[in-house]
Amino acid sequence: MARLVIDLNGFVGNARCLRDYCAGRALSLLPVMKAAGFDAEIVRAAHDAGGDLPAAAHLAGARALHQALGKRVALLTMPPLSRADDVVALAERSYLAEPAVAAALAEAAERADMYHEMVLFVDLGDLREGCLPNCFAELLRTMGRLEHENFHVAGIASNFGCLHGLRPSRQAMDLIRELAAVFFKVLGRMPEVVSVGGSILLPWMASNALPPEVTELRLGEAMLLGHFQGEDVCVPGLTRDPVLLEGEVLEIARKPTSQDGAYGPNALGELGRPPDRGERLRALLDFGILDTKPWELSCRTPGVEYVGATSNYAIYDVEAARPRPKPGATLQFTLGYEALARAFHSRYLDRRIIDGNAGFA
Repeated sequence: MARLVIDLNGFVGNARCLRDYCAGRALSLLPVMKAAGFDAEIVRAAHDAGGDLPAAAHLAGARALHQALGKRVALLTMPPLSRADDVVALAERSYLAEPAVAAALAEAAERADMYHEMVLFVDLGDLREGCLPNCFAELLRTMGRLEHENFHVAGIASNFGCLHGLRPSRQAMDLIRELAAVFFKVLGRMPEVVSVGGSILLPWMASNALPPEVTELRLGEAMLLGHFQGEDVCVPGLTRDPVLLEGEVLEIARKPTSQDGAYGPNALGELGRPPDRGERLRALLDFGILDTKPWELSCRTPGVEYVGATSNYAIYDVEAARPRPKPGATLQFTLGYEALARAFHSRYLDRRIIDGNAGFA
C-alpha cells in the first residue's frame, strides 16, 4: 500500500536548526505546518523543537492543533467573518486586512472575555491577501479604533513567493521599515510583531539582512523538505527530504509508447499523444493524482521516468531502472511542496514513522 515514510528525527532536526537560525538573528520562528495536514506528531514535534506559537491555515487545523497541544494558535488564513466566535475561541492571533472582519473579531473577543490580537497584512506585490501600502495608514487607524482590553492590533505582516512568486528585495525590505514607522506614527507605539513569511526568504538572507524591525519568520517548506523548490536554503544542518512517498509496484509490462488510433482528451482532460519510443518496460504504481502530484516526484531508484497518472495510478518507465523493480516491490520518491501537501491530505495513503538514525530502507 502506498504510504508516506516520515523520518521524524530528521524533521525535528530541521525544526531545531531553523529555530536556532532565527534565534541567532533575534527572530521568533512560526512553524507553518499546513502542508503536513496538521498531523499531530509532526505538529507536536515542531512545537516541542522550539516553535514559539503553533500556526494553522484553517479553522479545522486550528481545532486540531488546539486538541493536540492544548493551546490557542495563530490563524494564518484570513479569518471568515461568519466564524468570528470560533476564531477567537481557537486562535490567540489572526492575520487580516478586512475591517469588517476585524470589527467582528473585536466584538467576539469582548463577548467571550478572551484576548485576541490581530496582525495587519500588507500586500507588498505578491497580490494575494492584504492591503496595499497606500491604504495602510487609513486602515490602521480604523483597526486602532476597535481596540479594547481583549482586542489588540499587534503589528504588520507580509509574504513572499506565494501567488505570483514575489521575491525578497531591498526595496521590499525598505517598504517594511516605512510601514513600521507609519505604525508608530498612527498608533503611537512600535509594532510588537513584524512578520514575514516564505522559505524563499532563506536564500536571500544568506547575503542580505532583514530590517531590524522584523521580529518573526514564518516557515514551512524549508522545515518539511529541508530545501526550497529543490534549492539549498543556505541554512547548515538541514536534513533534505525527511518525508518520502513509497509506492508498491502493481504490474510490470512491456508496452508500446504510442499506438495508432483515434485519441482525444484523457480522463483528466489532457491532450496529446506521447512520442513513439518503441516498446518500453512500464510499472504501474498504487497512487495517483488523488494522493499526490506524481509529476513532481523524483524516484530514488536511478533510471525511473514518469510517464503519466490518473486518479489512482501512476505509470513509470522502468526500462533503464537499476535494479528493475518486480511486482510487489516498492519504489521511494522525494516530493516537491505541492506533492507533499497533497500526500499528507490524502485519505488513501498510509503513514510510517521511522527512526531517522537508521536511515531510509
